[in-house]
Amino acid sequence: CKNVWFLQLLDLLESKEHVIITGAALGGSVASLFTLWLIETFEPTLKRPLCITFGSPLIGDAKLQQILENSLRNSCFLHVAYASQTPINTDFKPFGTFLICFDSECISIDDPEAVMELLGGTNTDQVVGLIDYGEVLDRLDQTVMEDSRLRIDDVITRMEERAEKKKLRYDQLKKLNDIKISMIY
Repeated sequence: CKNVWFLQLLDLLESKEHVIITGAALGGSVASLFTLWLIETFEPTLKRPLCITFGSPLIGDAKLQQILENSLRNSCFLHVAYASQTPINTDFKPFGTFLICFDSECISIDDPEAVMELLGGTNTDQVVGLIDYGEVLDRLDQTVMEDSRLRIDDVITRMEERAEKKKLRYDQLKKLNDIKISMIY
């Protein structure tokens, strides 16, 4: 049974379709962990999944954030969060891209420090998981009709472009490191 499930998952990652994993609140944390497992388990030549979470608590510490920060894997995560959502534990650090929503608009940001500042909102009346993200998406959908720059395909394309830029930067640093090692010998 496990092998059948594993093979079906492999077929899905080898297909031309986008693989999108989602979750809300604690389910978003599970979705993030599952996506990290997928990325580490399957060959890096396969298409990377996209994980979209809604109002999920932060997972991972500073070490995980550092590992993912300059990695292609970081581009696999889009976290939708309401600005007044306070991180459950400040020892956990953000990674990936965050779509942080306020009452009337949203901002996309991937700077971990800025994300922590924006998520530490002052409104403590709202509890993680009680925000109606359906309404948030409806507002975004209305914005999409008004502004074509916010189409999901464009968002995915821009995330893929950022991932390619990070890959190029990583390859150049690896080459430089190889040159330094060869100079030693």
